[in-house]
Amino acid sequence: MAFSFGLPRTYLKIIGITASNTWGLLLLVFLMGYGLVEVPRTTWNTARLEFQMAHAYFKISKLSVEREEAEEQLSEVLEVANYRFCDVQCFCDKRYLTPHLVYFEF
Repeated sequence: MAFSFGLPRTYLKIIGITASNTWGLLLLVFLMGYGLVEVPRTTWNTARLEFQMAHAYFKISKLSVEREEAEEQLSEVLEVANYRFCDVQCFCDKRYLTPHLVYFEF
């Protein structure tokens, strides 16, 4: 394709090197621009007490929801365990197995 326009191979090599250098420089400028903005922003936000407090409240609320879900799961498991305890206690020979059973409470 390039030969149909009359471009020699040396010009193609120069165009390829120039294009790659241009792309690299543009990428470098964009990434450095992001870093030049993001580093001071992060430093500024870590120094702001309001931002830190809002972030802590967010993390606490998330942990609170996870804790409540875990407590619900635990109560369901304990209900099943206590139900099975009652089943075993009612239908087994009390002389041998009852002293070895443990009752769970929450």
